[in-house]
Amino acid sequence: MKNNNEKQNTSVLSEGKGFSYHRMIFTYLICCIVGLLLIVTVFNGIIEEHDKQLTNEICTLISEKMDTSIQYISATVDEMSTLISYCDNSSFEESYQNMKKCVAESSFISIGIVDNDGNLYATESERYEFEKWGLTDIAMKSNDVTISEPYRSGMTGQLVFTMFSQLEWDGERRGAIFVTYPLDEIQNMANTKSLNDQTEIWIMDGYSDNIIRCTGSGFLIGSWSNFKIEKQKIKNISDYEVWEACLRAGDYSRAVNYTTTDGINYTQVFKRIDFMPGWNIVVRIPSLSLSNTMQLFRWANVAFAAVIIIATCFLLIFTHRRETAEKKIFENLSTYDPLTKILNRRAFEKASAKFFETEKTPECSFIFFDVDYFKQVNDNYGHEVGDYILVTFAAALDSVFGDSGLVSRFGGDEFVVLVMFGSKQAAAAMVEQFAEKVKEIRIECDKDFRLHFSAGMAACPYDTDNLPELMKCADNALYKVKESGRNGWKWYSDK
Repeated sequence: MKNNNEKQNTSVLSEGKGFSYHRMIFTYLICCIVGLLLIVTVFNGIIEEHDKQLTNEICTLISEKMDTSIQYISATVDEMSTLISYCDNSSFEESYQNMKKCVAESSFISIGIVDNDGNLYATESERYEFEKWGLTDIAMKSNDVTISEPYRSGMTGQLVFTMFSQLEWDGERRGAIFVTYPLDEIQNMANTKSLNDQTEIWIMDGYSDNIIRCTGSGFLIGSWSNFKIEKQKIKNISDYEVWEACLRAGDYSRAVNYTTTDGINYTQVFKRIDFMPGWNIVVRIPSLSLSNTMQLFRWANVAFAAVIIIATCFLLIFTHRRETAEKKIFENLSTYDPLTKILNRRAFEKASAKFFETEKTPECSFIFFDVDYFKQVNDNYGHEVGDYILVTFAAALDSVFGDSGLVSRFGGDEFVVLVMFGSKQAAAAMVEQFAEKVKEIRIECDKDFRLHFSAGMAACPYDTDNLPELMKCADNALYKVKESGRNGWKWYSDK
């Protein structure tokens, strides 16, 4: 009975709700996803800054070691120049011959003199090197200690660089000495056993695309490379071009994070080598080598947050289902009569009032039912039989009128029915049908027992066009039926 009545009267009893549980869950998930994205973004920013700072510190240490090494070599060349300037040599040739004796016992490759006229005091091989690499021009312009760009020597096949220091006799510049060293002297400064094989260190010319590789895997140490080749492997080229522009402009340092075409994230930093003009130390390290622990920490936090979100969603769903079940129980208690399981008086009045508000002046019928002599039933047969009579009577009402209107226990042995959208003739036919069902009601303790009822009926808009008046009309009709002996039904409009 109850289920049929619920289906029939859902639209009448329900109230519009602005709050949507599913909308709330959806909004919560969107907020959580946005929050997770913000967490990842913040962590990525922290990791990038960490990588830049760590790589910058490594690059600073290496550049300081190189500067120290070059400064030491420069001081050595300057001292040699000073020593020769104070020696009592009759000619450049004699000084050159004395200097040559130091070559076999030192770390440099060659040594010689260039006078102010460009005359070179050196071996034939050294003269060829000077001509090939334009070193004479550097010697002529040298002031204090000057260093050449690294170049590959034809004499040894090694990468070398040449240092020049001016010679002064009697307070006048007479020329310059030159000393050629293998680049290993400063290149080895970049090799640090604590760095892994994935760490790459270059010496890079700021005015060209020349790169000298000092450490790293996948290439020959000390080999030349071209910056343009490396640049072709970069995905986010815009950031990298800003980094390159700073290097070309002679800035002291700059860091950049980028991804290569093979999907590897790198952090790259350059530092200017102060004692090797135009050249820079470049350190490139994969991000996984720098911040693997931080990245694991990031994803651990994301996973933890995801677990909390999922657990919260399950808790919300569980709580909502429990609240819905409890709410349904309370709604049933406040809507349905606990004995007969049909609408109670409060729910009926609310539903019927809403029906009249919606439909204004509908064609409908209101019926008051009263179980005849119900008090005697209780007195003669007991309250259990009385309850059985009420439940059976309500069931019969619901089976006949439940699909067409609202059925309610108004109190005690009184029942009401609002037949919605039905003519008087249809309502009367249903009362006839209900009377037949009432005749079938029996009780076990008295086979001769017959149940009767009285009913008063009023029709809208024939008798009145509002609910309170319609109820009064039906009540008056019921009163007249009772006055005339009960066990019948009557329309208010009947004479």
